[in-house]
Amino acid sequence: MKADQSAGGKVPLFVSAKQYEKIIMEPIEKPAFGVGKFDEETFLLGVLKKLTVLLYGASALKWRAALEDEQEVVGALADLTIQVMAFESALLRAKKLLGAGKITDVERAIVRLAMQTACYVSRKSAELIAGRLEQGDQLRIYAAKIRSLIKYELFDEVGAVRAVADAYLAKTWRFV
Repeated sequence: MKADQSAGGKVPLFVSAKQYEKIIMEPIEKPAFGVGKFDEETFLLGVLKKLTVLLYGASALKWRAALEDEQEVVGALADLTIQVMAFESALLRAKKLLGAGKITDVERAIVRLAMQTACYVSRKSAELIAGRLEQGDQLRIYAAKIRSLIKYELFDEVGAVRAVADAYLAKTWRFV
């Protein structure tokens, strides 16, 4: 997708970005999350998707055709998109297993690890893009909002990685 296509009205990127900017800049209250149903992960995935569209739209609006010259921003947008897609893939697979009653602690750990990775990389990418988009007080507002949006409950990351590794080794009997 090119910025000029969006500017010409062929792709509704600017409209979506403006709508999401209004949604994201308002205070967002996290709902009460159920236990074991991936509610927190689903909520965070929605936030990351909206943030991604907002940053794509803001970048395209600021630089238009010159966005191609902003390689660091394009790279950060790509990183953001890749992480959101990987997180969504892990979450959808886990929900499918949950629906079939076949989910284990290993799959839950994989989803938590995917969520943590997506949140970490997305936050860093969003901050890099915001730093190029804005300055001064507006940048501080964006940075604070990004930090407040991308929050999640901490968990035992080392234990999760070990559980996934143990399950892999038990299944394949070989090291990677």
